[in-house]
Amino acid sequence: MSNFEIHLGTSQPVDGKVFVGIKVENDVPKVFFPYGYRYANNEKEFRKDVLNLISNLTYFGQKKEHLLSSSDKKNHSFPIHAYIGVFVYYLNFGYYAERETVYNIGDSGKINWKKTIETVRPQISKGHPVYLEYVVERKRQYDNEIITQIHKYCVYESYKKIGRLLGFPKPQKPELKFDKNLFQAVLQTKIASCFNERNLMLFRNMLDIILNISKETNVNGSFFGTYEFDYVWQSLVDIVFGVDNKEDFYPRYHYSKIVDGKKVLFHSQPLFPDTVMISEQDRKKYYILDAKFYQYDVTGSPSDLPKGDSINKQFSYAEFVKNKYNLDGNDVYNAFILPYKSSTNSNDYMPSHSITADADWKKDAKNFERIECILLDIKSIMYRHPRHSTNDIDELAKAIENFD
Repeated sequence: MSNFEIHLGTSQPVDGKVFVGIKVENDVPKVFFPYGYRYANNEKEFRKDVLNLISNLTYFGQKKEHLLSSSDKKNHSFPIHAYIGVFVYYLNFGYYAERETVYNIGDSGKINWKKTIETVRPQISKGHPVYLEYVVERKRQYDNEIITQIHKYCVYESYKKIGRLLGFPKPQKPELKFDKNLFQAVLQTKIASCFNERNLMLFRNMLDIILNISKETNVNGSFFGTYEFDYVWQSLVDIVFGVDNKEDFYPRYHYSKIVDGKKVLFHSQPLFPDTVMISEQDRKKYYILDAKFYQYDVTGSPSDLPKGDSINKQFSYAEFVKNKYNLDGNDVYNAFILPYKSSTNSNDYMPSHSITADADWKKDAKNFERIECILLDIKSIMYRHPRHSTNDIDELAKAIENFD
């Protein structure tokens, strides 16, 4: 794994945030995993970790458009899936080449009966036509066409950008020099006249690569990733553990004003809990989860735990659920979900728990009036998306409930 560099949440902060993803500088790919991620030491498993990182960033980047943007002006984002798609096509089919079907008289090859009947005079035997010659068809491949050379160029660029990280074999260097205007014109012509979905996707990916290469001439490098991995962490926890109908659990605050001596509603706005989880092991219970991408597992410092405003919001969310569904206060629970690095190589997420947040103004507190701090192994959660497992939910519920 010497053709690239690995980093664990150690990029230089931009606006107080660190980068998670892939950067390419001077043709050297650098992988930045989030802190707490247990990347594999052997190459086969490491490739899976890189793909897992790409998958998470792509999935949640589609949910929030600005996720893959950055205030780091030295670099620009590159279309990673175009690079992967171009190289995967090469692995499956070789270099793209134009193919033409040619027909001639012969006895080897695929017989084209339509052209045989139209072209060859049959012999008549016992009243039936017998063909002694056939029109056969063959595929003639034009390997030197410009489109093939552009594909070769894109495949090699894909190897430099992402292929080494994913263990792709090194392809031959292209003979053609980069010519944006020529390459772009050829590809746009192909796209406009192509009706084969597989080839159309290839041409579009190649065009994305060509346009990306032209942008890179004015910057120091390129990247695929985010400075907002806290959003990814929140979304991961929500998709693995949360209910789909989260809107049913939104409390609202209201502003009213006096109009003509009467009190009327002026403004209403919902509050948005991160995740609402429901477990039905013995009876239906509700868990209000707030995912925080804090480094408490690394620092052990109280400054890396959620603050008072987060605690107050959790109390409000849980109280709303309790009142809406007429629940006993012990059927609603609160929890902060923080990442940590497990000491094992298992992908079981293994909740860890050692801290509870409570408030001295809550006398004889019910379950929802204290907040359990649960640590979840970040790698195992990243490997779960978009899975939603009852067993995972029940295991987390037990960890929240059983803290004494």
